[in-house]
Amino acid sequence: MLAGATRLVRARALPFALLVAIGFLAALALLPFDAGLLHVLTDNDTRALRDIARAISLWGDFPTGSLILSAALWSLGTLARRPRWRAAALAALLASAIAGVTANCLRLTLGRPRPNAELPDGLYGPRNDHRYHAFPSGHSATAMGSATAMAIALPPTAAPAVGAALAVGWSRIYLRQHHPSDVIAGFTLGIAAGIALGLSGRTRSQKPETGAR
Repeated sequence: MLAGATRLVRARALPFALLVAIGFLAALALLPFDAGLLHVLTDNDTRALRDIARAISLWGDFPTGSLILSAALWSLGTLARRPRWRAAALAALLASAIAGVTANCLRLTLGRPRPNAELPDGLYGPRNDHRYHAFPSGHSATAMGSATAMAIALPPTAAPAVGAALAVGWSRIYLRQHHPSDVIAGFTLGIAAGIALGLSGRTRSQKPETGAR
């Protein structure tokens, strides 16, 4: 599946490059408006909404979200003998992992402060400090990676999967862990990885399995 995704990206290098470039340019364009948008999105601060946001953020992380979801879908696909479900589960897991690792490498290198760090905004370079790991959002990258891959490899899951990923992005902003531009950048990484792995997973699931051959 990884080999198929790699071939797809190489064959369509320009569209993938444009997708990532447009997403990151959109994130950069939001930078001057981050403070205002953050204020609007977090102005209605209530205990109930904070509890909801914390729960979404917890279950939207890679170990407690993408990993568990992929394992559950893989198990159901095995029990029900549905190759497409297993392929979608693997595609979602790989897309989430690749998008998450990429996001972590970038945010550890760039060093943008989180909104709740109460530090002057900017890029401070490599920092081994959680407060400087804002751009891009890792939660948003992994959640959207899983959602995009599942939406392509298993279309009936598209609406709930993408809706859940968007909710994860909202929760990270509401908890002031990320700026809106951080979430947009994370979503971009997830979409790119999800498209490549989702298409590869869908193609693989349509082929006869080795055992059957």
